[in-house]
Amino acid sequence: MKKSLFALCLLLNFCAYAQLSSQEQQLITLIQQQMPQTIDLLKASVNINSGTFHIKGVKAVGELYAKELRALGFTV
Repeated sequence: MKKSLFALCLLLNFCAYAQLSSQEQQLITLIQQQMPQTIDLLKASVNINSGTFHIKGVKAVGELYAKELRALGFTV
């Protein structure tokens, strides 16, 4: 029963993916390619002690994200 349910879920997943436009498929591919960097950024920000009263940590998180936004062309 579990194998049948797994196979059905897998099949439905492929069917749903097949209905995406080429632009949507490209977007999903790009997101999947950039996921490791995204997770690394999240880990870096979470590992900074940035509690409300830890001003140095709050500024460090702000600078971490400011750096990422500047790389995308934003003015920070």
